[in-house]
Amino acid sequence: MKSPFVILACLALLLSKGLQAQQLTLSPQKPVVGKTLQVQYSPQGSSLQAGVPVLGEALLYQNYSWTRVDLPLESKGNLYQGQLLIPAPTAFVAFRFFQGSPFRPDQLDIQKSYGLTTVSSTGQTLPGGALASVIFQMPTLDSHMPFFWNDMQPALSTEILQKALQTELKEPARVKHFIPTYLTMQKAILGKSFTQQAPALLAKLEAIPDLSEADRMELARYYRYDLKDKTRADQIEQSVIQGNPTGPYARLAASHELIGAKSREQMISKSESFLKKFPYGEWKKNSTNQAFIYYEVHRNLATAYFETRQFGPLLALLPQLDFKTTNEIARWNIHRAFTFKMLPLDSINLISTPFIKHLIQNVKDSSFEEPNVFTAKDAQIQAANQLDERLYIHLSLLHELGKDQEAESYFNHFSEKGKYANAEFNETYLQILEKTGSPIQSFLESCAKANALTPLMLEKLQSEFVKKKGSADGFQTYLSSLKSDEGKAELETYVKQHLLNEEIMPFALENPEGKLVRSSDWEDKIVVIDFWATWCKPCISAFPGMQIAVDKYAKDPEVAFYFVGTMQHDNYKEKSEGYIKKMGYRFNLLHDGINKKTGEQNAVFSTLAPRFNSSGIPRKIVLKNGMMRYSSEGYSGSPSKLVDELSTVIEILKSEK
Repeated sequence: MKSPFVILACLALLLSKGLQAQQLTLSPQKPVVGKTLQVQYSPQGSSLQAGVPVLGEALLYQNYSWTRVDLPLESKGNLYQGQLLIPAPTAFVAFRFFQGSPFRPDQLDIQKSYGLTTVSSTGQTLPGGALASVIFQMPTLDSHMPFFWNDMQPALSTEILQKALQTELKEPARVKHFIPTYLTMQKAILGKSFTQQAPALLAKLEAIPDLSEADRMELARYYRYDLKDKTRADQIEQSVIQGNPTGPYARLAASHELIGAKSREQMISKSESFLKKFPYGEWKKNSTNQAFIYYEVHRNLATAYFETRQFGPLLALLPQLDFKTTNEIARWNIHRAFTFKMLPLDSINLISTPFIKHLIQNVKDSSFEEPNVFTAKDAQIQAANQLDERLYIHLSLLHELGKDQEAESYFNHFSEKGKYANAEFNETYLQILEKTGSPIQSFLESCAKANALTPLMLEKLQSEFVKKKGSADGFQTYLSSLKSDEGKAELETYVKQHLLNEEIMPFALENPEGKLVRSSDWEDKIVVIDFWATWCKPCISAFPGMQIAVDKYAKDPEVAFYFVGTMQHDNYKEKSEGYIKKMGYRFNLLHDGINKKTGEQNAVFSTLAPRFNSSGIPRKIVLKNGMMRYSSEGYSGSPSKLVDELSTVIEILKSEK
């Protein structure tokens, strides 16, 4: 039998292999609580993209719970350096390196994350270190371990789990701090015999003095679902609620009763009663982790008020709402009402204006922050992004109401990115500026830098250029100079990642005149094919940009564009042809054929979809010499960026010998 120290040494060795493999260097090599740890990371050999900034994050195990913190990094050539003060009583620390969002990274390094126990100033491991080591390797042991942080899921041996518990429970009272994880580990260790031994384990845990409500409810859950002892589970739950009738579990039980509301009126009545019994203000004074309850109650109540046109009570509810809840109410009700013209615009504005002001006032309230999901930094990014979305709608509403001066006054409340990132809104705001008589060139240049221009905006920018220069000569050079180097590099990287060299089966598709157009006739051309459908909003949203690209290469004999309607139903030919004609697009339209196996209109697209591992549209592919050389799905929302993407592909292929 191996000693606990041998087991821990094996864990440390396993974890440290990742440190060496991915060139993570720490100084000191063993993190010391209370001291600053120097971190140096090399992305060489990892899956992280060259030329894209690397971000870092640390995960701390303190007092038997996990906390995510940012790890600011500074680039030093091919290395990234940072430092982290290891606060007491951190028993375990882990690192990960990524690109993009911390919550949904664009890229993670190969190892994904690295973890190791800490020591005190005298070299001793801290309580929780042994436990955190096994949880880090087997995250299913702890439901509070950030699920997106580490996807290692090995089934650790019962010996390792037992030794970790033995090490942790040299002081038996410590079990009080991690009862849910303790029971999960015992279940893994005991296997089929858990059911027989669980009553004794649960009884022993129940006897612990001053057990928290959360832990008592955890025991009730095991009685109910593992031992099928509904009577004992009910007894524990009722005891908890009776002991604290306005406490967390009484609140949770009461919130469950709202789920059965059969009408808006019943939802309003039940929700108002709930808030009277469990006032939000009282909870806020000593807030627990039950913000989700008030989020759901407020959201459902506000929606019921909105749908029954009780705008007075809705606005009376507003002052107690946090940013996250206010945002969701606005998104679901105000955004929807404006988009689908469900109410007169003046009526929508009566609600939208106080809501947008409340959002602006509370954007930094950290209500998006959640332990192990959104850090403070994540929460602020999310809040800023959501405020941008709500502002897009509110300013568009004001513009339609002719309140352009008022709309312009809100512009500085956008995030720096949000001011220029949305091409569709940029065009609306251009019209707002023109209505108020404000200068437009600076705004257009900023939109060009963000590569978020519509065809109309390009025309306006060229017109401003001609006013100053006297002619359009040099406009394309000027336009290119406005775009950021970072944006150009990012786009080029994206294009290169999606380049292919795959042979496809020749095909023939019918055009509106009923003639067959054969892919075998395209041998000497670079051919861009856009698979689309009239029901696909992103597909048709991309058409203004596609028209610019078509016009750009209209006189180039080496390049051709074809728009293939696919996955449509009924009179699909009339739908496609009618839409293109109605909108005035100058496209070479083709119709996908009928799939003989399924009867669906996707004969050609279905042969290509397996190569994409997706059947989603819009899908653009580029062919050259019978080979598929490029493929990309979706639409970024920017016509100018789409043109640059396809132009980059075309010019790369044209440059090949």
